[in-house]
Amino acid sequence: YHPFLRESRPQEMEFLRRLVLTRSRAHEYLCRGEMLRSPDIRSDTLEIDNSKISLYAGRAGDMLTQRKLKVPALQFGTWRSPEGGVAIAVSNISESDQPLEFSFDAGGYGLRDHYEVAVIDCTGRRVLMDCRSGKANVAVNVCGLDTVILEFKQL
Repeated sequence: YHPFLRESRPQEMEFLRRLVLTRSRAHEYLCRGEMLRSPDIRSDTLEIDNSKISLYAGRAGDMLTQRKLKVPALQFGTWRSPEGGVAIAVSNISESDQPLEFSFDAGGYGLRDHYEVAVIDCTGRRVLMDCRSGKANVAVNVCGLDTVILEFKQL
């Protein structure tokens, strides 16, 4: 971290600030947990600039190559806590809000039929729904340049 970034890249630094706060609220998953296969989550794609430095290409005089990549706007990963809860961390790397809709199969992640779905973000944790069946249809909005964690916890 360099202090000048606050002035030169305020949008990115605010994203980083919210990301750190959100991450700190899910320590049991992200630091102590086991990474799992994520459910099928789809999102819009966006085109980003990508740069690559190559030591081998540098011998010919051009070490840096640049190109455009198409990537999902929603980047995500799934973890199980040592206590058995499941969390899906979702970062929206686009500037526009993105809908997040998917079906969660609790049994496939070792949860029984009665569990709670909560949203964790930089402001705290709020319960989204109380599920009494094996599948939950999750639908939330992820604001542009923001991160949320969906928590699935046994009741």
